[in-house]
Amino acid sequence: MAPSDVTFSVKFEKKISRWFVFRGLWLVIEVWVFIVWAIWIAIIQFLHFWYMLILGQRNRAFWDMEMHFYRHCIKWQAYLKYLSNGRPKFIED
Repeated sequence: MAPSDVTFSVKFEKKISRWFVFRGLWLVIEVWVFIVWAIWIAIIQFLHFWYMLILGQRNRAFWDMEMHFYRHCIKWQAYLKYLSNGRPKFIED
């Protein structure tokens, strides 16, 4: 894997809403989505491990599901740590 394959960037925004103190409350709602989704991803990772072990190659569908989960987690972390103003959607394309 080349270092350029994985990127993370957050655009600096000088202005921030004063309502940022309530961002942690969104986590109360989102944590339940994360719990269910994380259980599903754990099952996918287990199946993907055995798929790779037996066939010697990665499955694109499993890989895409894992990457979608990790991207969503990173967007929420950036939002909750006050790095971005836009709250991530619960369901993204």
